[in-house]
Amino acid sequence: MNTIAQLIISFFTKLTKFFSELKAEPLAEIKKEDDKEKTSPRLTKVVSKVTPRKEEIEEIDLPELLKVATKPSKGKPMETFKDTTIILDAGHGGMIDGKYQTNGKRSPEWSDGTQLFEGVNNREVIKLVTKELDTLGIKYVLTADTEKDVPLQTRCDIANEVEGDSVFISMHSNAGGGKGFESFSYARKGLSGKYNDIFYEEFPKVFPKERVRFNVNVKTPTAKTANFKVLRDTNMPAVLLEFFFMDTENDCRILMSPEGRQKIAEVIVNGIKRIIKKD
Repeated sequence: MNTIAQLIISFFTKLTKFFSELKAEPLAEIKKEDDKEKTSPRLTKVVSKVTPRKEEIEEIDLPELLKVATKPSKGKPMETFKDTTIILDAGHGGMIDGKYQTNGKRSPEWSDGTQLFEGVNNREVIKLVTKELDTLGIKYVLTADTEKDVPLQTRCDIANEVEGDSVFISMHSNAGGGKGFESFSYARKGLSGKYNDIFYEEFPKVFPKERVRFNVNVKTPTAKTANFKVLRDTNMPAVLLEFFFMDTENDCRILMSPEGRQKIAEVIVNGIKRIIKKD
């Protein structure tokens, strides 16, 4: 056998041995590693920065949240009030480790370096409201008893789990370059529309110099309506309150001041007392 033939036979012998030692299992492991890379912790971490609330909110235990959020009346409720649970909804998310939990929903940074984060401010106002409700012995549930940005559907689910007579009140601040106050119900008719009118009446009693924004697209200006999910998909009378415009500096200064937040809470509490007052 000549030298060239020996080299060819040696080459194919080594090649056959190589393929016989290369099993399917290592190839499967390599493929698994490729799959892991597609959903690696590093990639998940990057995605969570874009949507930081999805994984956290899925951990919410609805029955447990209801159990914790429902506050029993402290002392004997005033006999002038109905046995009604007030469902308080602080719009958007709060602050966790210095990071605001909602994209947008904030004021510009003003010349003195101050800035309002709507969800944080909403929670501050709701705290003032609950303090007064505790004093009055009025029961309430918080749909966002957390700094996380609770999804709208979860807020509706929490509200719809409440037994007995209840009223849903969502606290927000406005944006878009306007001024003043407006609030919304899903429809003009029914209790939601009636309760919405009450807040339109209560706001100027506390803020007599501030603008009240009516629906002027009708013959007689009225309180506003909107197809917001928390108004449409809750089973009880519901209103959404928009106090001042956070992107208008004078309005924002009211929202950021302790006096302004206390007055906003006063408007809400006064409206609640009218809503649940016995006939």
